[in-house]
Amino acid sequence: VYSQWAMRDIEIDGIIYNCNEQAMMVEKASLFLDDYAKKQIMASKNPAVQSQLGLNS
Repeated sequence: VYSQWAMRDIEIDGIIYNCNEQAMMVEKASLFLDDYAKKQIMASKNPAVQSQLGLNS
């Protein structure tokens, strides 16, 4: 079963993310020019935390 939270490294534009949730939340933070959230999301290894950080962007 496919999940945004499945722990599997993916590479997009030379950046390696630990799951699709991380990639999506980083892109959302970038869209809103929220560099602080972007750094926190990239530092997190937990998709639930990444999602929560992205909601606050």
